[in-house]
Amino acid sequence: MQVNLFLYDDFETMDALSLAEIFGFAPDIFHVNYLSLLGDIVNSSLKY
Repeated sequence: MQVNLFLYDDFETMDALSLAEIFGFAPDIFHVNYLSLLGDIVNSSLKY
């Protein structure tokens, strides 16, 4: 099953990646895709 995570500028890192981690526990069932509206690279709200 394909799981699409749509990311946008300043998305909450923990919100998106915690979902990806959950689906990642069953890689034989789920394939996680990361998408943005225009196909560009986006930045998360996490700043170092």
